[in-house]
Amino acid sequence: MSEEGDLRLWESVIDAQRELIQRRAEFNHAEARTRILGVALARGDGWHRRTALEFLSSFSTDVPALVDQLVDIGMSTSWARAAREALAAGDRSVVLPEMERVVAAHLPDAVDDDYRRLAEILVRLEAWRGLTDLVRRARAHVDADVREVGADFTERYGPMLAD
Repeated sequence: MSEEGDLRLWESVIDAQRELIQRRAEFNHAEARTRILGVALARGDGWHRRTALEFLSSFSTDVPALVDQLVDIGMSTSWARAAREALAAGDRSVVLPEMERVVAAHLPDAVDDDYRRLAEILVRLEAWRGLTDLVRRARAHVDADVREVGADFTERYGPMLAD
């Protein structure tokens, strides 16, 4: 492609970005926004989920209503980072209490990878009280792999953990 063609292509990228920003702003005022985002998060295909996670990272009003889904998505290594970012965008005064509830619900059946993903979410949220509780539970767990997660996070975040 010529430089002129490359420049036209770049201009079309800018136009597409401008259009996307406009549509996101419009969707932010949609009446069924929370329900639609929940459906998009639940769909297995990447386009719907990725778009919903990116939207929630910028327009976070709906994050508290979707904490359960976002944590479930965050338990998957392929979606963990995007889900953590969406959760972190939410109102901490609402998201952190919801996180305590959701983490407590996950722990009875959690394996080491679950403990690790939950701890990573709590770290991203700077939810040190919740991380302290999770690390204590992990360190007292019967499974050596779960105990290792507790040791890892104690080593990495010890100063932030409450006594």
